[in-house]
Amino acid sequence: MYTYAAVMNAHVVVEFLLVWMGLSLTVPGELLALGYQTGGLLLSDRDPKPRRCQYSKISGMLQAKCAELNLNEFPKNLRTDIEILDFSVNRMRDLNNKTLAPYTSLSFLYLMDNFIQTIEEGAFSQLTNIQVINLNTNGIGEFPNSIFSLPSLKRFYLAANRIRDESVRPTGLAENSNLELLDLSGNQLTSLPHLGILPRLKYLNMSGNSIRQLKPDDVAIFCSLESLDITNNPLILDDCSCHALSEWIAIRNIKLYPDKLQCTTDRKRCTYRPDNPITSNDTVKLFDSCKYVLKTSEELAKARSTWILVGSSVSVFLVVLFISFYYIHRRNRRKKILKKNNEKGQLAVNHANTELLNDKNRQDDA
Repeated sequence: MYTYAAVMNAHVVVEFLLVWMGLSLTVPGELLALGYQTGGLLLSDRDPKPRRCQYSKISGMLQAKCAELNLNEFPKNLRTDIEILDFSVNRMRDLNNKTLAPYTSLSFLYLMDNFIQTIEEGAFSQLTNIQVINLNTNGIGEFPNSIFSLPSLKRFYLAANRIRDESVRPTGLAENSNLELLDLSGNQLTSLPHLGILPRLKYLNMSGNSIRQLKPDDVAIFCSLESLDITNNPLILDDCSCHALSEWIAIRNIKLYPDKLQCTTDRKRCTYRPDNPITSNDTVKLFDSCKYVLKTSEELAKARSTWILVGSSVSVFLVVLFISFYYIHRRNRRKKILKKNNEKGQLAVNHANTELLNDKNRQDDA
């Protein structure tokens, strides 16, 4: 049987490579290939459990493994320069604004299988380098909107918690988010989350919720979506929205789980003409709004890069110009000094010749 450490190390390495390459394991039961479920790890660990956090290097990153230590808070002596923290299967109950503040170098944070129920708004605010946060299998009831302010976060796991529709609130911060994967499977949601525009979201896992209705508008707001998992939901697909959603998913090449929607309404009843699509203008407008946000942010990023390049070029030019002037100044100064020394030497020679001539004249007069 695989040990906890071996499976977790494999998971971290794979997740690191996926984030770095911009890929994802987007299949139902997303990480089952690594013995991973929405709740935690399926394994038997025969090795003696460590009594304190263990440090190691994974892909050149410093990791602290503090799993299964029956801890309700981070150890006081935990190194603050860690980049990977595995604190899964412990007894932590909340994340306040000070809990993670010292660990500003974190890129991967694993807090699965704890007892976390509350997350303060600024709990993650210091984690500017964080790329992956896993909060699966806790008791969280409020969706932490603060994640949208994290500039580097790409993958956020919040499966098997207690998230309800009323706890998910749209926020303008979402438009600036770089989030690519959101896992909300196994919660208590009755619809897709209305978080606002998430322009870079590619993978959305909503399996195992209580979703009954699903419309194209719910999906169109995620204009980069590539994969949508809605398995194990009590969907009622008995109106034209089912055909509209099927058409939208097909047009946008979104990978759907399950593979096909079972629409009970006749497709012909949902349009005036057989060749006329049933996607509404409102759906297209939502999609275009998301695309506009994405395009604008990309243009701003490009402009920022251009200005950085221009600024760097100007700085290099000024440095080269300064060095050139300094070199010319040093050369001219050297020439002046050399010329002055030559003049002094010539005067000395002339003075010596004059003295010799005077001595000779004195000898001749004598």
